[in-house]
Amino acid sequence: MAKKTNLNTQKDENLGIGITRIRTISFAVDEKVLVQEGENNVNLTVNYTSFINLEQNGFSISIKVILSNNENPPKEFASIEVQTAFLIVDLSKYVHIDKHSKETKHYLPDDLIFLMVSLSLTHTRALLAANIGNSTFPNIILPIFGREWIEKELLLKHN
Repeated sequence: MAKKTNLNTQKDENLGIGITRIRTISFAVDEKVLVQEGENNVNLTVNYTSFINLEQNGFSISIKVILSNNENPPKEFASIEVQTAFLIVDLSKYVHIDKHSKETKHYLPDDLIFLMVSLSLTHTRALLAANIGNSTFPNIILPIFGREWIEKELLLKHN
């Protein structure tokens, strides 16, 4: 449960959340690309998208990771996209759909968004390690991302 402070009453409310599905959307590895040993020889690109399904109280986060070497130009040697689907009780309370533009905007607590993105990154890290483990790149593991990096590199760019 995540806590949300109601700004009108200053009371904390429990917000029910669960994970309903984790799935690999895509995975690719090109073992022909040369990657020198060492952490400074791998470029990492992480992209984040989110989707809302009000009918099912669903909020999905898709994390796409692209790994490339540090040549000029860089050559991609692995990529993975993982979707984590969450169930959020009474999601419609935290979503506004503009009647004219049909744009959907959510007002979920920042801590909840951070938690869901963190969990999604963890799932992506695990599935990448499992998929790439039998390739010529078995030692490639995504780093653990701190709150500051997640907020700056993913959440602020996404909003």
